[in-house]
Amino acid sequence: IPLGENTQEILEKMPGYGREYIETLKAEGIIAPPAKPSSPTPISPQTQPIVESYDKLPWLKNNKSDMALEGLRIIELGSNLAASFAASLLADFGGEVIKIEEPGLGDNLRHLPPFYQGKSLWWAVEGRNKKSITLDLRIEGARSVLKELVAISDIVIEGFSPGTLEKWGIGYEELKKVNEKVILLRISGFGQEGPYKDRLSFDPVATAMGGTTS
Repeated sequence: IPLGENTQEILEKMPGYGREYIETLKAEGIIAPPAKPSSPTPISPQTQPIVESYDKLPWLKNNKSDMALEGLRIIELGSNLAASFAASLLADFGGEVIKIEEPGLGDNLRHLPPFYQGKSLWWAVEGRNKKSITLDLRIEGARSVLKELVAISDIVIEGFSPGTLEKWGIGYEELKKVNEKVILLRISGFGQEGPYKDRLSFDPVATAMGGTTS
């Protein structure tokens, strides 16, 4: 999915979000227009197409009418792999996943090699079956848009450092004010509490802490 491809489509379905208001949000930098597709890279023996195999999987053909999580709307926040992987699994079972990305940059996985035809293969896997909308959550207006999305959603998945949502005024207690039934899944290296909660963690750290690094 191109960065921000579904922004207009999603916002236009929300009460009070007409085209003029959406253009105002763009002008204020709260959202951004869809990114232009990347230019294809020349095909070589080392960059043979491998992503078409995903089209053969029956649960990835956009036919969600009889899937277990049909009708469930999930908001995905954060970047990198952990939260994205969890949301991908829910999308595989029919959930509607709306991924919130930073305008102009997007998820870090979009920029992670290896690449094929200018696109990250990491992103080809973890971006599957999702819709992309751009919101700069550092801006108060963008956080207001997020809250209105949460009001009509079921689950929020976030992978920021502990305390980030609270710093922005969109922690669990605030989200419950707009949707008392919302479920918040928080993923971080060392949890939301405890002496290590502020430490960063990626796969090498986790394997070392678990004693499995060879």
